[in-house]
Amino acid sequence: MKLYRYEQDFGRMGSLDGMFFATDEEYDRFMGREGYASDILGKHSEVYLEFSEETIEEVPLSETTIEEMFEVLGAHVSGVTPLDFFEQWDEEDEAIADEYEYDDDDE
Repeated sequence: MKLYRYEQDFGRMGSLDGMFFATDEEYDRFMGREGYASDILGKHSEVYLEFSEETIEEVPLSETTIEEMFEVLGAHVSGVTPLDFFEQWDEEDEAIADEYEYDDDDE
């Protein structure tokens, strides 16, 4: 697992950024995809968040630090990421997404 920083500029509408954890498999699976976000930068601001080498940067940290941060913060560290907006899942991705669904019985 690694920590990644997302930053994308949308010109005069604004910009979005965030930090999140992802495995190498997740990174490879989502590379090149984009997620649709309606009104995230204001009314009628419809944008596509890109998961690309231009918008995603690995944050170099030790494995121990990453494990400790993940334990405390969870997978989504801060802000917005393209992972929040992916709507086009193939069958494999749907199965993986099902693993991350929130279960009310856990409380």
